[in-house]
Amino acid sequence: MLTKPLSLILIFALSIANFIILLIPVSILAFPLFLFFKSLFLKIGFNALFFLISRVSFLMLLYISLDFIFGFTVRRINKASVPFEEMTSIIGHDEINEAFKWLKQKFDLPKAKLLINPGFEEINAYAVGSMRIKTVTLTMGLIQHIYNESRNETEYMDAIKGVLGHEMSHLANSDYLPGLIASANEVANNHVSNLIRIIFVILAYIFKLVPFFGRYITKFLFIAYSMLSYMIYFFYDWIITPFYKLIQKSLSRSIEYRCDTESAYAWGGKRMQTALSRIGSGSYFSVFSTHPRTKNRIKHIDGISPIAGKIKPSILDKLANLLSILLIIFVCAYTTAKTNVPDMYQHYMKEVHYPMKNQYSYYENKALTLYYTYIK
Repeated sequence: MLTKPLSLILIFALSIANFIILLIPVSILAFPLFLFFKSLFLKIGFNALFFLISRVSFLMLLYISLDFIFGFTVRRINKASVPFEEMTSIIGHDEINEAFKWLKQKFDLPKAKLLINPGFEEINAYAVGSMRIKTVTLTMGLIQHIYNESRNETEYMDAIKGVLGHEMSHLANSDYLPGLIASANEVANNHVSNLIRIIFVILAYIFKLVPFFGRYITKFLFIAYSMLSYMIYFFYDWIITPFYKLIQKSLSRSIEYRCDTESAYAWGGKRMQTALSRIGSGSYFSVFSTHPRTKNRIKHIDGISPIAGKIKPSILDKLANLLSILLIIFVCAYTTAKTNVPDMYQHYMKEVHYPMKNQYSYYENKALTLYYTYIK
């Protein structure tokens, strides 16, 4: 039950860390402000941190809500996929189509769609959904691999059915929820990176207008941006993503075992074992989860017989999905309550606004005095 909430906490923490890393270029640009207004930054430190976390949480909730309504992630992931009905050249097309229709009734997912990703390079299958769109996608690479590894058409069909049952379990239990957070993090990472690039380009062109020193400042800005951009993507590609996959691998085992079990409840343990054995010793990598070793999965479903009636998510799985969303809502509400905006505003007025206003008034009066004394 705690797998999805723990996964969500992990992704959320990594999202905050990633966002802080993204702010490094902005922080460097704002460093002169820190030197001038050091006292302000020190006084609003924790308030600023809570403010940052609350806004990231709110934006994450907003993106998840919009994604769930409009299906951004589903469309983006499946942009290269085509409906299964159009791929009539696939071996056993009609039988696979009928098997999927039967699974939709078995898992009570009448609106689920089966898609095919035409890429042969990747051996993969994944399930993702939103309020209006729920899809199971198989790659041609997976289908071809299973066909090549099967001794006859019966084994081939059993393996395909086993994979479909496994992915339908993911879909029925909304196991893609943590993946939506990861997707939101990736989208935010790209948007913020593009925004930072635009800021650097604008500053570079502004400084380029400065006589003599301008071109050197512009070169420095482009070099600094290149180095910071490399650091940001290095952090995301070599720290955030691998760390997430490493932890997720241990957290997702119970989910994968449950999907294997529910597929076995639909087709029987032998068909699911056939599917696993034809996929290979390392198993395939799903978009939103990693898998235990195949031999352990085969052993786990040994002797399971098909059950009558529909296969529905357990109460614990439903509670886990609810808890996953409530965790973000709690963090958002808590950090928002902890953020003392009036206090930040007072510190700003005291440390920045009034001193600058007084300084401006002082120089304004001095300029007026000089004007009336020596000019007028």
